[in-house]
Amino acid sequence: MDYDGAYVADVLDASYDILERSADLDEQMAARPDEPDVLAQWQALRARYQRPQPQPRQPANDMHAARQDFERSWNEWADGRIAAALDRHAHMYDKVIGRALGQATAKLQDEIATLRRKLATAQNRIKELELEQRRNVKIAEWHINRKAFSVTPFDANNKPGTPINLRPLFEEYDVQVQAR
Repeated sequence: MDYDGAYVADVLDASYDILERSADLDEQMAARPDEPDVLAQWQALRARYQRPQPQPRQPANDMHAARQDFERSWNEWADGRIAAALDRHAHMYDKVIGRALGQATAKLQDEIATLRRKLATAQNRIKELELEQRRNVKIAEWHINRKAFSVTPFDANNKPGTPINLRPLFEEYDVQVQAR
């Protein structure tokens, strides 16, 4: 539809008139409290003229109902066959995957057992070397702590050993000397 300038101007004028009249809408509503609500009137009219929901169609004859029964039973039979075939394939798939996983797991378990044996052997060898090293430690020098009455041994690599506390020995010496 092609609108000319006069038509557009008329629509704009009508729109501005409506806006001017609605400016005092609250005052108009307060002046006429006995008039019914416009929204309530509109909803009542809408409810009165609303068309009822259509009822579902009934089959025109028994042939239509028989066809639906046939299709339903055919679909159930086909679905059952498909489900059975899928179950057989799923069972077969599970067997194949289970065998493959079993073989892979067996190989890994053999490797783990071998590694555990090697680890145990290595741990035993480390313990042997540590014991041998402790037996062969030669003390290169002693550090004396005169305030704490202790001595600390050091090996040839300047690695400290366990400090020896001599205070109880000297205390016992003092007790025995004073008792004479």
